[in-house]
Amino acid sequence: MRIIELLFFTLTIILGFIPARIVYLKLNKKASKYKWLFSIITFALVSILIGAIIIIVIISQISFSRGGAHI
Repeated sequence: MRIIELLFFTLTIILGFIPARIVYLKLNKKASKYKWLFSIITFALVSILIGAIIIIVIISQISFSRGGAHI
C-alpha cells in the first residue's frame, strides 16, 4: 500500500510540474504578466488528470482481483 501512496502523490506532483514549467518558460519569453497563473492552472489540471488515471487503474485492478468483472 505504501507504493500506491508514493506513486499517487509523488508521480502526480512530478509529472504535473514538467508541463507547468514548460508553460512558464514559454510565457516568460513573451513577458506575460499572467505566467504564474497559467503555470499553476496547468500544474493543477495535469496533476488532477494523472491522479484520476492512477485512481481508475487502481480501482479496476481491485475489481478484477475480486472477480467483479465477468465477460
